Amino acid sequence: MSNRTIVVGAGIAGITAAFFESQKGCEVVLLESNARPGGLLKSDHVMDHYFDYGTHIYSETNIDKLDEFLFSDLDNRNCVISRKILTANYYGGQMNDKSCFVDTSVLPRAELNQGCLEFLSIDENIELESLRHFIISKFGTTFYNLIFKDVVVKYMGVGAEKLSPKAGLIFDFTRILAFDAMVTKRLSEISIYESSLGHHVRQEGLYKYYPKKGGIGTVVEYLMKKLRKSGVKFRPSTKISKVLEKNGNVSAVIANNEPITTDKLIWALPPGILAGLANLKTNSSPPLFRKTGLFDFIFDRPLNSMAVYINVYDTRLLSGRITLYQNLSKSKTFSCTVEVLTDSSFNLQSACETILDELVTMNLVHHRNNCIFMQFRDVQNGFPVLTTEFVASQKQFQSFCDSYFKNVVFIGRSSNLFFMTEILRDVYEKISNCPN
Repeated sequence: MSNRTIVVGAGIAGITAAFFESQKGCEVVLLESNARPGGLLKSDHVMDHYFDYGTHIYSETNIDKLDEFLFSDLDNRNCVISRKILTANYYGGQMNDKSCFVDTSVLPRAELNQGCLEFLSIDENIELESLRHFIISKFGTTFYNLIFKDVVVKYMGVGAEKLSPKAGLIFDFTRILAFDAMVTKRLSEISIYESSLGHHVRQEGLYKYYPKKGGIGTVVEYLMKKLRKSGVKFRPSTKISKVLEKNGNVSAVIANNEPITTDKLIWALPPGILAGLANLKTNSSPPLFRKTGLFDFIFDRPLNSMAVYINVYDTRLLSGRITLYQNLSKSKTFSCTVEVLTDSSFNLQSACETILDELVTMNLVHHRNNCIFMQFRDVQNGFPVLTTEFVASQKQFQSFCDSYFKNVVFIGRSSNLFFMTEILRDVYEKISNCPN
């Protein structure tokens, strides 16, 4: 009889892990608490339109077997394929359609010059104890105080001095536009500046895929067909109430009041959830979550931008990142999703008209455009606030789980990774190198 592996979490990490585990000849059971697989790669459909859960673009990984699984069903007939996507940002009352990174040129001349001088004198040796230190080490004190200090609070709800440097990787806080295109190109040849400067022309990278119809959730449908063909048993709407383990070896999970035995457990959820279900006494505490909402709009005319997504850094506006579907799918889909992160006390459901007015303020929507549909979607749990204490605690707790559990493989966000491509590479390497 073949070994049985249980994979918990049917996001992109769990789906990928389940497939490659099944290729070893194992019996694989994929458990998901939601009715649909995909995690944040789901798409909701309304009036023949679709809305994703944020901006999710599918990129090649440069691992042949992994890319074969991910992309073999995708081609020019059903996807827009490109090595370059256009992005933009809105800051200081101005739209910059060349980059997703903050454009410092909106600052007064004297402050801009001071900031540029500090940038050219950046010190790589600053101890990166917090996001504040991370930003100052990359851009200097002037740009931190005049730009990032307030922008960080807008997105994360707390000051940068309380956040982990890791938080800077999430909202495109890693680069800025500070010089003209020629100076930027020359400075980028120097390693100390290269990782901090945004380019005025979007650079080509790995091939990126986005379905022409149905949103990013269509990709999940293709992958689930491959799982079914490989023999993976998918069980949606399945909630785990208990994990049975002894001395770090998990023997079964209790799901929907039914025991499912296992020889190996692949865990794509936070490790603290596993420890809690196994009744382990730990000091790990859950993170604070930033209340997160998605505002969807459909218009009768195109939005005034060629960007795939726009980072709204302007602290006077509630809007966060905006996804423009017309430029993702290259179709006559005149719709967008605006992501908003705010305080838990704020009533997001009443903010649709406010967000619509902000789209007009940013000149993305002409005031004569008709909004033919709008809706609000609540994101369950919201966005975790990556404080220094929480990240340090999670790192210590992950180390404990890695050493305690003998037959558990931790993947996805439980591995302290964030970006899809790096998560997928990590999943492939772990499953490939893990014995049956």
